Amino acid sequence: MGHLRRIADIQPFAELAQGSATVVYKGYQASLSRFVLLKVLRPQLAYDEALVDRFEREARLAAQIQHPNVVAIYTHGTDGDLPYLAAEFIEGTDMRALLTEHGPLPADLALFVVSEAAKGLRAAHQKGVLHRDLKPANMLVAQDGQVKLTDFGLASLRDDLDEEVRGTWGYLAPETVRGEAPTEAADLFALGATFFEILTARPAFSGDSTSAVLDALLHHDPLEMMERWVHVPPALKDLLGRLLAKDPAARFPHTQALIEAIATLQYTFGLTTNAATLETYLSAPDEYRAAPLDTRLHDASTQNEPPLRRPLPRSAGRPAIYYVAAAFLAILAVGTGFMLWNGNASRPPSETTAPAFSETPVPVGTPNEIQPTDLASDTTVAASAEAVPPDASLFTSSETTVRDTTVEDVGSDLPAPDSALVIQPVAEPTSTPPPSTGQLALEVSPWADVLLDQVPQGRTPLDTLSDLAPGSHTLTLQHPQFPPFTTTINVEAGETLSRMISLWDEVAQITLVVSPWAHVYLDGTLHDTTPLTHPLLIPPGTHHLRLENPALGQWDTTFAVVRGEKSTLRLNLHRRLAQ
Repeated sequence: MGHLRRIADIQPFAELAQGSATVVYKGYQASLSRFVLLKVLRPQLAYDEALVDRFEREARLAAQIQHPNVVAIYTHGTDGDLPYLAAEFIEGTDMRALLTEHGPLPADLALFVVSEAAKGLRAAHQKGVLHRDLKPANMLVAQDGQVKLTDFGLASLRDDLDEEVRGTWGYLAPETVRGEAPTEAADLFALGATFFEILTARPAFSGDSTSAVLDALLHHDPLEMMERWVHVPPALKDLLGRLLAKDPAARFPHTQALIEAIATLQYTFGLTTNAATLETYLSAPDEYRAAPLDTRLHDASTQNEPPLRRPLPRSAGRPAIYYVAAAFLAILAVGTGFMLWNGNASRPPSETTAPAFSETPVPVGTPNEIQPTDLASDTTVAASAEAVPPDASLFTSSETTVRDTTVEDVGSDLPAPDSALVIQPVAEPTSTPPPSTGQLALEVSPWADVLLDQVPQGRTPLDTLSDLAPGSHTLTLQHPQFPPFTTTINVEAGETLSRMISLWDEVAQITLVVSPWAHVYLDGTLHDTTPLTHPLLIPPGTHHLRLENPALGQWDTTFAVVRGEKSTLRLNLHRRLAQ
């Protein structure tokens, strides 16, 4: 597709994407020993003076923006009769691909990404340039965690706006849909719709047709449905609600105000998320541990309060350690009596003699003296218990008897311990009834919302699902980029069923390349417009494909795919429709 001849001093060698008017390559600029992104106008359109003027004008606009969060334009011009531009090549992925692969970003990372994108947008607005097509596919994430805006191909100067509605339907501001001239507020709305998608991995405004999408843009509040998919901290929800306000006057007055609002949140809640943090996430998304943003932003009023502690009950004038020592003495005295009885019960009655008692202190640790330590003051408290000589009659009876044991001289207002220690016979162990339920351990790639018998269970990764009734259950997995997956599982009592499911293995991946461009209908439903940024994910079976181009008409075909298939379908509508 397109020509791979040398363009200026750049050698294109890998086609990356196709638009209705342009082809994008990865190229190598030998003079500066670097890889570049090379965008060229299609040769058959190079004679359209209006289109060439627009291509060159937009290249000049994009080249004005020099900022770390914007893909840099290195050079632009015409090679022979072919207009081109060379831009910074980013090793990484775009946000849409990242969301498709790994699901929503953790809230702390989402906030960082939007802040970086806003900084790039501010640089454009300061040059008087509107982006006019902000969306996840135009937000690049480099391998080192840098966030960069790209594709200012629909950009325009604020002072020279035409009446053409430009952009992608689901990200257009309501005032733009109504025919009003776009402003910075329209870019902020698109950034808000992108923010929503980063947090949920779902488009903020969608529908089965263009009219349904436009109706959602004008009347639907996506925040009302957000909690069904993912919990978002209230502080972020307020920020998002302001970006998605239908009235442009209710949004942030400019991009700088948004940047300051995000910075305030990050400072207030001690978030240190940066490019290195995002790089860590990109290297191992499933192992990333997000900052505790949900909790810290949920209730700011209690974030610095210590946990509540219930004070120990105490009588007036008595320190708590007094009662700790007394209670310890009571328990120790009872235990000592029992051990003395237990040690002498096996001897003949004639050998049982009472031990001698004297005024000589006994070593620490005997029943006569303990030294508990007051942890609060590091002082030692000594307490004594008067030893009671054993009664010989205790050891001659065939019945088990325990004398009353009391603690004396510990305070008149101290509650006495129970007067008698009754030894209960050890109960025979009872047999544990067999478990009546089972469990399900589920791993899903890339991620999915889980329904069991049509009841939502949450989004993977999940803890083991327990207390499942034995028998057959219907397991449904839902991901916005994949067809719904449904299977039957059989749970047995007392067992844990483990299932590992890859949604990638359950569909066919069809890369569709159409020249010059077309609206894509799959099984009668409008899917997207080429060039597609990702393969079609299609369930196994036979499907109907329709391609429509206003100038070239429509082309229909039927094809069958199998599970796990990966293939590329290339179609030239000029040739197909001429046949």
